Amino acid sequence: MGINVLIVEDSESDLKRLSDAYNSVASGLGISNIDVALGVDHAISMIDLYASRLGRKPDIVITDYDMPGTGDLAKKDGYEDNGNGVARYAKGKLPDVKVIGHTGGDPSRFDSRFVIAAVPKIIDGIILANLVRTAVRGLSK
Repeated sequence: MGINVLIVEDSESDLKRLSDAYNSVASGLGISNIDVALGVDHAISMIDLYASRLGRKPDIVITDYDMPGTGDLAKKDGYEDNGNGVARYAKGKLPDVKVIGHTGGDPSRFDSRFVIAAVPKIIDGIILANLVRTAVRGLSK
């Protein structure tokens, strides 16, 4: 059984860059499926879908921090309109999921109760692969 990953970004170009980088390292990491979400509300609806209907769920969520204007529904439900909102929602619905946060700003803004690693903006496949390897090791514990 492979690893399922959900990548969350608010920028289509960043989403493509990350998914391309991820696809370049996925085969060596045992990745079976990569899904993408454009913004906070899309991520939350996908997490709901995973939790209720799909026969698979993400093992790892990789989320950006700053995603302004993409979480109107999340804010109505009391979640932050950012990567912390995604991480908190994911951990609430899927307690075993591992969340990796990345940002162009200060990574310490991520809430360590919900995120196993918070790093500067991921820009290449090698950094991404190392983070995923760390998360995958945590899945086998």
